[in-house]
Amino acid sequence: MEFVRGNPFNRDDLIRAGVDKASIVIILPFDEQDPVTSDAKVALLVMSVRGLNRDSYIIAEVLNQGNVGYVLNAGANSVVSLGSFTTTVIAKEIFDRGASSALMNLIRRIDIMDSKDFIGLRFGDALERLRISGRGILIGVVRGGDVLINPGNDYTIQSGDSLLVVS
Repeated sequence: MEFVRGNPFNRDDLIRAGVDKASIVIILPFDEQDPVTSDAKVALLVMSVRGLNRDSYIIAEVLNQGNVGYVLNAGANSVVSLGSFTTTVIAKEIFDRGASSALMNLIRRIDIMDSKDFIGLRFGDALERLRISGRGILIGVVRGGDVLINPGNDYTIQSGDSLLVVS
């Protein structure tokens, strides 16, 4: 990872930073004091990066959860809104003490696994196979960008799916 100082809206600075060749680009908020302007700048920067590099995986952070869709439409592959995440974790902790520690531990241990060895298996059978082999606990499937947590024992794993596994 490399840090390059410059204007993120200047094409030459973006190229100097290597976004035209980067496989992954991370875009963080600009100004937490002004969420509306910050999120608009994030969306604009996503469009600029996408214009320079059609193949990069762009991860962006917005301050307002309501702007996630706009930034996705601008060309980001993944958009995170830590504000809503933080609020959810705090609310969960109020009702279930210790939940925040468990959640942080869980996040650190989740892996995304290729499904090639499990294609055609039902979710319940794949869960059992992973558990017995000691490779982890299957908690969900990613299909076409949709995350399905515990989709049911009869859910069939298909080619192109990814598995969410707690190791």
